[in-house]
Amino acid sequence: MSHYFQSERASKNGCRCKEIFVPEHIYVYDVPCIKCKRFTTMGMKGEDLFKYNQGKYIQESFPYIPIECRELLMSGICSDCYDVLFPEEDN
Repeated sequence: MSHYFQSERASKNGCRCKEIFVPEHIYVYDVPCIKCKRFTTMGMKGEDLFKYNQGKYIQESFPYIPIECRELLMSGICSDCYDVLFPEEDN
């Protein structure tokens, strides 16, 4: 399954990336929502990004990234827009 965010496609989707080496190797991404175009900034360890790109599940690769941000990485939709598009139904 192809996700909105994959490091080889990230720049094509409007993501901006900064690679930092000290004190540890991390990538800081600014990821835009496909609906509202607002950017969300998140950081991930280089080794975890490698595992994700090798097929490891997103929740296992980035357990420290909030679920709302992981959803943005998978679908391209931020949590605010997701709530508007998929409102919770009252039972």
